[in-house]
Amino acid sequence: MGQFVVQKKQESRLQKLLGEANKKIEGLEKTIAGLREEIDRLKKELSEYKSVKGKLDRGKLERENRELKEENGRLKNKLREFGLEKFSEMRIEKQSLDL
Repeated sequence: MGQFVVQKKQESRLQKLLGEANKKIEGLEKTIAGLREEIDRLKKELSEYKSVKGKLDRGKLERENRELKEENGRLKNKLREFGLEKFSEMRIEKQSLDL
């Protein structure tokens, strides 16, 4: 009879531990599901950034930048030609002060 009582106590303890383990597993499964949702959300967000990046035409932007720099150079030459380069320099100094 004594061995039966010991076995019942061990069984009860094991059942309790099993219940706790099952609760822990449920909690971990919920955490995993939440993490999967977060990963899916981040993948979607990343694909949106990639699609925007793909829409940017780097070559076009570089060409436009080069054209604007050339135009700026031509305008500065015109200012020099008419002796007005000090206005260009004043503008540059003003922009530096605004920063």
